[in-house]
Amino acid sequence: AASAPFHALEGFWFILTEPRSGGPPLHTHDSEDELFVVLEGEFTFTIGGRVKQVGPGGSAVAPRGVAHCFKNCSNDKARMLVAFTPGSIEAFFDYGLPVKGAAPSDEQLIKRIGELGPQYGVTLLGPSPL
Repeated sequence: AASAPFHALEGFWFILTEPRSGGPPLHTHDSEDELFVVLEGEFTFTIGGRVKQVGPGGSAVAPRGVAHCFKNCSNDKARMLVAFTPGSIEAFFDYGLPVKGAAPSDEQLIKRIGELGPQYGVTLLGPSPL
């Protein structure tokens, strides 16, 4: 009997380096599921109100529509692979582009996330509870 062909999921991924105590506000995605795989350091996640600590090699999944955020709980920067499926959210991450050649301030980042979020189904729910 022939085996079924393998079909890769459509998606978008990147490696995130997060500074100590860094992480996004509590939010949801309307159209994407999000997968996190910790590469270095330790992250604490809240997904749907449940808190989970994840170290190197561990993972967490935030299904679309479920409130989530994370925080780097390491004493130094930490890294993880972040993947979205389907991959229709890439341009949302333009919020982090430089402003007049410099990294945007926290205030500029929050403003840009608020502006771009509705276009890409990202809803900010408030500050991180972590």
